[in-house]
Amino acid sequence: MTETVVIAGAGPVGLMLAAELALAGTPPVVLERRAGRESESYSRLLHGHSAALLAQRGLLDQLGELPRWPFVHFAHIPLDLGKADPRDYWLIVPQTRVEAVLEKRAVELGADIRWNTEVVGVAQDEEGVTVTVRTPGGVDEIRAAYLVGADGQNSAVRELAGFEAPPVGPSWYGVVGHVAGYEGPPGGTTGPGGMFGAIPDDGFHHLMTTEFDRPTPPPDVPVTFDELRASVRRVTGGDVTGGQPGWLARYGNVTRIASTYRIGRVLLAGDAAHVHFHAVGHGLNTGLNDAVNLGWKLAAQVAGWAPPGLLDSYDRERRPVGERAVQVMLAQLALLHPYGQVGPIRSLFAELTDIDEVVRRLVGAVTRVRYPIEAAGEGADSPLLGDRIDGLVLAEGRGALLDLSGGEADLTAAAGWSDRVDLVTDPDVTLPEVTASEASGASGAGGAEAAVPRPCARALLVRPDGHVAWVDTAGPGEPTDVKGLTAALTTWFGAPGPRDAHG
Repeated sequence: MTETVVIAGAGPVGLMLAAELALAGTPPVVLERRAGRESESYSRLLHGHSAALLAQRGLLDQLGELPRWPFVHFAHIPLDLGKADPRDYWLIVPQTRVEAVLEKRAVELGADIRWNTEVVGVAQDEEGVTVTVRTPGGVDEIRAAYLVGADGQNSAVRELAGFEAPPVGPSWYGVVGHVAGYEGPPGGTTGPGGMFGAIPDDGFHHLMTTEFDRPTPPPDVPVTFDELRASVRRVTGGDVTGGQPGWLARYGNVTRIASTYRIGRVLLAGDAAHVHFHAVGHGLNTGLNDAVNLGWKLAAQVAGWAPPGLLDSYDRERRPVGERAVQVMLAQLALLHPYGQVGPIRSLFAELTDIDEVVRRLVGAVTRVRYPIEAAGEGADSPLLGDRIDGLVLAEGRGALLDLSGGEADLTAAAGWSDRVDLVTDPDVTLPEVTASEASGASGAGGAEAAVPRPCARALLVRPDGHVAWVDTAGPGEPTDVKGLTAALTTWFGAPGPRDAHG
């Protein structure tokens, strides 16, 4: 049987991508080697930008009430969130709850999730991809038009399809555990042995250790409470003197980034594409943004209306963000290890975090993403171009043409794309603040210095992922840049006319 898209991995990235594809009319098959979703998870932080992605699809409320994480750090050096961009915040929510919401949505839209199915072979040709899988019933093959590896840091798809992702930087190892009635060292320890956190939760403490350049035990060796206690002792010098362990797990890896996110009909997303140190949830959240960027583009490719180069823009836009995440996390590792040698640098660095602009850049170093979108016309230099518009609900997964002019802007040229782009009059959105460097024309991933007044915009063309692809900057009584709008629509949404005509 031939499938349109097969996704390896039913973690948050694979499930987010499945929901995005299904929303766009291309329900995928999702393969997961585990027998089912786990009850606990390492990650418990959701970035404000990822929360905006879920809100954009009408899914955020399904996670329930989410408390905010009260602080954030850079290499365990505290940062004052009051100095950061208001869009940079962290919500406390177990990854498993995010997965449950995404799985429900993907299945409702027609995605087929197959548990106990491990990818053991990948072979592609000009027509498609043959995926060899192992199940409890034996070995089988699935034929697909495209395969996406969202199967985590030890991605089988990445290895089998021949992606290069050599390890860089120091390795790390740690143990995670839920301990009821915990008695032991306080969390927030950073020292020669590594790092230790103890976060109070609902009836237990979430303990987490990190040690550098220490081998991780083989995966077939069970994790024990004694292993967790020994790791805590090495990191802090203290001992866990009381408590009853519940869920226990270990983790460990090295930094990697794939040299490309696409080889022919095989693509990578999430930890399969970029593996980096786990601090403040950048792995999960960067991966969710990968999925939303890729989903509508891959669906357009399958449907036949994608303009030339649309699918390639996934690698062009998201790989620099992955590189940035890797760079930022390696910089944090350099400030943590070897701890005895970096003390003076940490002290000086901590002094710099008294400066508002420094905090703003560090907090937004990975979360603030403005794609370097090229456009012609009067709005080509707008700092809004490539930025995200939060607060806009795009529940149908289509593009949106926002009329902020009260009807003055001439947007009739978009009629030919009405099956892919919705005209939204008087939208209830707030344009993002921009920074001085952005206002002067700089762009890309990363935070920047203090914000300047919001730029002028009479109308915006917004892609399905929420990023701006065209800006009408004309003043009152001035003509709309119709040529620029038409070019942007063609660049991102293909030729005008019914989609069936281009399939």
